[in-house]
Amino acid sequence: MATILVADDEKSVQNLLKVLLESERYSVIIARNGIDAVALAKSVQPNCAIVDLMLPPTEGITVSENLKKLAGCEKLPIIIYTGRNDIPQKRQEKLAERFGAFLEKPADTATLLLTIKKLLTPI
Repeated sequence: MATILVADDEKSVQNLLKVLLESERYSVIIARNGIDAVALAKSVQPNCAIVDLMLPPTEGITVSENLKKLAGCEKLPIIIYTGRNDIPQKRQEKLAERFGAFLEKPADTATLLLTIKKLLTPI
């Protein structure tokens, strides 16, 4: 069973993702902020992460960079997940290339699950 780290400060998003992902038989760990996300990843070494772009106290890009610096997490696929709809397409593409994927909230269930499946499937 794959473990997915969800790093989001919104309780409703945490709950929604937890229920959805557990219904698909993923193990889910929740981080309320960037500090917790890095600490959890150190101990659990998830197979994939979903990181809110606007995660406090450190933005999601920095958190994602820090996750990839952890031993055992260098190739961790990360979905940058955001409620912002003002991010230019080129920036979204660069973030997806750098980390794994970029999705705007709320992503529809099928798109989110397909993205996770693709990221977890070895090439």
